Amino acid sequence: VDECSSGRHPCHNSTVCVNTVGSYRCRCHPGWTPLPGLRDNQNTTVCEEVSFPIWTPPPGIQSQHLSHFFERIRDLHRRFQSASAQDTFKDLMHEVDHLLETPGDLETLPRSEQHCVAANLLFGLEDVLRGLSKALSNGSLTFNSPAGTELTLEVLEQGDRSISLSQNRAKMLLNWETVQGSADSGPSVVGLVSTPGMGKLLAEAPLVLDPEKWEVVWETHKDLLQEVTHVLLSDVITAFLSNRDTQNLSSPVTFIFNHSVTPRPRKKVLCVFWEHSGNGSGHWATTGCMMVGNRDTSTTCRCTHLSSFAVLMAHYNLQ
Repeated sequence: VDECSSGRHPCHNSTVCVNTVGSYRCRCHPGWTPLPGLRDNQNTTVCEEVSFPIWTPPPGIQSQHLSHFFERIRDLHRRFQSASAQDTFKDLMHEVDHLLETPGDLETLPRSEQHCVAANLLFGLEDVLRGLSKALSNGSLTFNSPAGTELTLEVLEQGDRSISLSQNRAKMLLNWETVQGSADSGPSVVGLVSTPGMGKLLAEAPLVLDPEKWEVVWETHKDLLQEVTHVLLSDVITAFLSNRDTQNLSSPVTFIFNHSVTPRPRKKVLCVFWEHSGNGSGHWATTGCMMVGNRDTSTTCRCTHLSSFAVLMAHYNLQ
């Protein structure tokens, strides 16, 4: 029985009925998204039109350049229509690229404030891209700037396969179960953003090593160790899914980074992610990420959660 054509279904008028074997499913129209709390079962979906997520500037940062950036973001918010979501994606990436390539007075801020700005940009961009991606019906979307800022995004229907997103300086490998998580069947989004300009704002950002990693270093150099300094070897990349539950993935995600700096011999190379802190800033951390391959030109990392990632070369400063 085709419940959809026979009219024997209670789908809300904000959805479209999709016939399945022995049943049916109510799916949002393209450019619409399910209302939270109204998805008790597959036949009571109610949808609303996708909106531009709210993105607010980091509090307490005095920067004219950053203020102008958020004025332009608010303008994109006001003008957003789900039918022209692809244009909004590209406009948004242009604005981020322009800010990072010409940081202006951001470069005169104290390091701690630069780190707060970078954390806000990483988290805010990820949140907005994930939200806007609900307005895309299918296919892929890419953005490349001459400065190296890249966005690669794919809307995928249900499938049992491995997925890869490739960029000039990074690649991400994962499987369908990781992408979809516990969501109902239907399109899911996977995206990768490379922001090489973010490295300037993250210079001298703190690094917090796993206790086990620190213990190895301490036992080796306990009488001589002063501090750990580091240099970014790669672009900073951000990975996101329509599935928000990415802190403990069912299977790990693999990242392959091409080095923007050649690592020096006898220096420790680390796979790291940006861990947000309560004060709006954060630090590089290694928990849940391990290096599984390292060459002069690239490093392969495997992580059990998603965030913003990079490869660092650590220097253990000895007396």
